[in-house]
Amino acid sequence: MLGIRPKLPPSCLGVARAHLLLQVTLTNLMSHACACAGSLPVLVPPCTTSRLTLSWKKGRSNTSPDEEDQLLERLRPHSNLHELCIDGHGGSTCPTWLGKNLLTKGLEALCLDSVAWKHLPPLGELYVIGQSVEERESGEEFSSCITGPCFRNLKRLELIGLPRLRRWVANEVCPWYFSLIEVLIVKDCPELTELPFSSYTSCYPLETDSCVTWFPRLNELKIEDCRNLLSLPPIPYSDALCSVTLTRVGRGLEELRYSSKTYHSLSIEGNGDMHSLDETVLAFHNLTQLQILCIKNCPPLAEKHLQMLTMLETLEINGSSNLFLPLARSDTIWQLPVTSLKLWRCNFSGKEVTCLLTHLPELLA
Repeated sequence: MLGIRPKLPPSCLGVARAHLLLQVTLTNLMSHACACAGSLPVLVPPCTTSRLTLSWKKGRSNTSPDEEDQLLERLRPHSNLHELCIDGHGGSTCPTWLGKNLLTKGLEALCLDSVAWKHLPPLGELYVIGQSVEERESGEEFSSCITGPCFRNLKRLELIGLPRLRRWVANEVCPWYFSLIEVLIVKDCPELTELPFSSYTSCYPLETDSCVTWFPRLNELKIEDCRNLLSLPPIPYSDALCSVTLTRVGRGLEELRYSSKTYHSLSIEGNGDMHSLDETVLAFHNLTQLQILCIKNCPPLAEKHLQMLTMLETLEINGSSNLFLPLARSDTIWQLPVTSLKLWRCNFSGKEVTCLLTHLPELLA
């Protein structure tokens, strides 16, 4: 283990550690900086540092935005940094080395956690709300876009606990750097109403000429506790997606989990506000390999969608008033290879169960 030893008392660095000069973590920064009475020089982590975490204590009541902005500006990393996490910074804006004078263009992973910046890093069209009570009550929003250099290799992006973030908008032309992102995690953004792929909900069925594939390489998507986020793409909206978790988002979803890593499985739970379980929620054309489906407190599937799940082996339904919505007129004969059927707290007739079983011959064999 190798420590960083600038000409400062050790306490001024909080906890600083480097593993073979690959990872550096600086914690409790503001309290130690204050203890050093402003003697903190420009601190540049070693040029071989691959991962850098800059952490302030969360929930502080004695934040000093100007001082914290100055401190973060001085904690300028080298240009070869691969992963960066800024956690709990109490300043009002991102540092210039992460914004208009972007130094870390080759960054592969960026995590912003519990920051309330007016200006965010160059990630496309971003809009934030004001910080004062008057601005919040008016609902006025401000552009947080920073023009200039952008990230060239960003593969993982985490936006966590950003109280001012309102919208992340997709232009008609997809920014090229969106195409590189493989992991997107958004949590605890109470004001968030829009993400770049929200336009998917308005262009179903998908047409090659009219719908852009935002984040074409995205394989992991996690969105939690963003209750004002009403527009989301149908899941899975692309073949590349292999892991999706949506929890407490504002489209009637309590939880949705999708995985195609080992088994193709999907579990979805509504919260009472979901009006329909249709193609605006689930991309059935990308679920033909689905093996396990669990539905809880959701509207029933339409027959036309259920019959598309041609590889389904396990079906569980909990808290539904109907098994599925049959077509008004249909001469189509369809069957599913279901070998396990579980029904709980469901209010439907024996006739409906009999009708469903006619399409599940493996259960009657």
